Amino acid sequence: MSQLKLTADSGGGTVAIKAPASTTSNSAFELTLPGTGNRGLGKVLQVIHGTTSSPVSSTTATFLDSNLSATITPSATSSKVLVIISQTFRIAGGGAAGGGIRILRGSTVIQAATPSDANGPAQYYIATFGASSNFYGVHNNHILDSPSTTSATTYKTQFRMYNPTTGSDMQANPGLSSLNGSSYITLMEVAA
Repeated sequence: MSQLKLTADSGGGTVAIKAPASTTSNSAFELTLPGTGNRGLGKVLQVIHGTTSSPVSSTTATFLDSNLSATITPSATSSKVLVIISQTFRIAGGGAAGGGIRILRGSTVIQAATPSDANGPAQYYIATFGASSNFYGVHNNHILDSPSTTSATTYKTQFRMYNPTTGSDMQANPGLSSLNGSSYITLMEVAA
């Protein structure tokens, strides 16, 4: 019986891969090793990280890019991408005002911003403010996506106001001397 034996460099033990005693009844099989050592089910194959501290403001109910994005090129169409978001924001009020943040893959919404959206579970912020009130927060979220591609794929966040009133606005990545307004996105390719 043929075998392939691997011996440790510094006097350790050995590992042997032996051929089957018979190749009848479908007992033979092939073991194919990839050219790189980062394959395997459930393993993290790559990690991409992005950050921004550039503020973006809005006074309308139209979605705007938040400047937070990152691009990943999956190594297989079967891979999943775990998207982790930490998006800072501020809502300033002139009455009852709110805001929402959503996650997109390219132009496709994969995490909705309001419960009325048809893209799954949503995140929604709303509060009542006085004329000079400011509400600061961090939107932390994650979603496991199936992009089904090996092309470069960009993930990003967008935000918008809800019930914008006179004197109200929303800002992504707000910057103050006493506040770190940086936002972060992490993309992890996970082998299926």
